[in-house]
Amino acid sequence: MPRLSRKDKIINAALALAEDTSWRDLRLSAIAKAAKLSLADVAEEFASKADILAAFMARTDAELLKKIEDDGEASELPRDRLFDVVMLRLELLEPHKAALRNIARDMRGNPQDLATTTSAALRSQTWMLAGAGIEDSGMQAFLKTGGLAYLYARVFQTWLDEEDAGLSKTMAELDRRLRQGETLLERSGAPVAVGNAVYQFAKAFMRNRGQRPGTSKSEASTP
Repeated sequence: MPRLSRKDKIINAALALAEDTSWRDLRLSAIAKAAKLSLADVAEEFASKADILAAFMARTDAELLKKIEDDGEASELPRDRLFDVVMLRLELLEPHKAALRNIARDMRGNPQDLATTTSAALRSQTWMLAGAGIEDSGMQAFLKTGGLAYLYARVFQTWLDEEDAGLSKTMAELDRRLRQGETLLERSGAPVAVGNAVYQFAKAFMRNRGQRPGTSKSEASTP
């Protein structure tokens, strides 16, 4: 078994602690102790807890792309390929579900952490699209990345809430959202349709960002 890097030790320690500890109350010193490192070691690798979470997302991106390459054959339909990629990512996240549920709950209403993880989440959407063989440039790339981020946030929340090991609700939600997105993208050649899609995404994102914690179910952070 390969020796873990300091970065991986810190990420693993943070996730393990987050299973039983509030992410809001989790201290960097506790993470360092659990990783059997000094606080100075942690500081050399990360700037904050949100930075640790962003690194976990990036590590998951790499694991996902490697698994896609190892699996080989993929569906001919872009929608089906993207379905497989999203479900594969959730499969990789499954061992950390309890921790991610706590993290997602506690990060609501924390603008600084959300800014760090949102940037990392958008990078993850870019890599998921690439893994599904869906790459573009300009407005189309912006639309597809933003659209997948919007879709994934909702599917991720469904996955967090689902207790069924078969993930029937998660798969149904993902399929429904992908079909909606496919219909939208088919119309997106027209400037009005593109503008409307971006507007709807931005409006929903800002509405969720503006909600106070505890008032209703808002968007979760999405590793």
